Amino acid sequence: MAEKETDQISSLPEELLLNILSSLPFKEAAKTCILSKKWFKMWQSTNTVKNNQLECKKVEAYGAVEVPQRKSFKNFIKIWITLYKNHHLHDKFTLKVSPPSNCGDIVGASVDFAVEDGVKDLELDFAEAQWEDEHPEENIHDASVEFPRHLYENKKLHQMLESLKLHSCSFAPANFAKFVALKDVTLAWIPLQLESIRTLLSTCEWIESLSLKNCWDIESFDVKKLELKKLVIDRCIIGTDYIGFEAPNLKVFKYCGSVPPVSEVKVEAGTMEEADLDLSPMDEFFECGNELQNFLQDFFAVNVLTVCSVILQVIPSGDEPVRLPGGLRVRHLKMKIQMHPQEFCGFLWFLNSCPRLTKVATSDQLYACSYFISAASILTKLSINVLKNKNDDPNTVEMRRILASQLLRIPKASRVLAIIIR
Repeated sequence: MAEKETDQISSLPEELLLNILSSLPFKEAAKTCILSKKWFKMWQSTNTVKNNQLECKKVEAYGAVEVPQRKSFKNFIKIWITLYKNHHLHDKFTLKVSPPSNCGDIVGASVDFAVEDGVKDLELDFAEAQWEDEHPEENIHDASVEFPRHLYENKKLHQMLESLKLHSCSFAPANFAKFVALKDVTLAWIPLQLESIRTLLSTCEWIESLSLKNCWDIESFDVKKLELKKLVIDRCIIGTDYIGFEAPNLKVFKYCGSVPPVSEVKVEAGTMEEADLDLSPMDEFFECGNELQNFLQDFFAVNVLTVCSVILQVIPSGDEPVRLPGGLRVRHLKMKIQMHPQEFCGFLWFLNSCPRLTKVATSDQLYACSYFISAASILTKLSINVLKNKNDDPNTVEMRRILASQLLRIPKASRVLAIIIR
């Protein structure tokens, strides 16, 4: 009986088991071969491979003596290629090597083997583990690896590759003209010029999603017309801090940076679903309220708006300290609060500027909830999820619920407000 209980997972359908294996790092999935006869070769049937070799120690030893961790990783890749020779990938291949020095041969061999029959999702990550998102300007460098040139002519990839993610991996944008299935592109930790962005978007007009993360050398993001449905600009160094585009099909826009950019953004009213604006990398606050208000006005028609604590603190410092003239059409407002005293003027500014607002979401802070209940006259629903960690005892959870129930006693500014505690 005990043996059956410990092996219940093996009774699951094979398709479900393969999905579970596909979510694991490939080396961990391979270890399941020791579980039983059923599992012996199952890991070889997954269509998703994630080979990670991160945070190597003794990096300074590369070029002289190869460290055991790096040698073990290279041996594992060789074994994987041998065992997988009669099976081809069709879904996803991820290779993360940090740093990639002394691994050029095995990187090339594994990528060539993985794409031999084409893959839908290809991720090559050569960013070094010690690079920090908070200060990308301190990690300016040439790309560690070049995208393999012969892959540009891989006919299987032309027809199958849907998602491409390149981290510290340079590329030739004009060479993707034949990749007709490519919908999603992520570029990170590379020098990237505006002309390269324009070339990529004009060459591959069918791309729907573009994410730029920790890129530099971008003079400006000035693209006349975007056919994208999703655009992410995350901690990129843009020389003129200018973002300008017309995007009739854009549904999602996410920006994270240390300053509010000068913007000329044109989107279709009723089309754009979500905008996430984050200035949390800003080290020091300065008088940028007007710039921020102008930036927000470009997204007046968005349905869901997410703002950070910095925006809440800075937004009232502009020429319009109470509300944005004309207002925003936002219906769902998400705020990443830190309970800073200066945030509350920002709360009021957004409540005044969003007359159509029906839903507000914040981190679960009772003080913030109290403020919304007493001040938001147009709020219709406030949902409070009581935190329940696995290691919490029942008394702790019950105490949180009692604290949350005290919100029911606060006089409501909105007569139709429904407070739900879960």
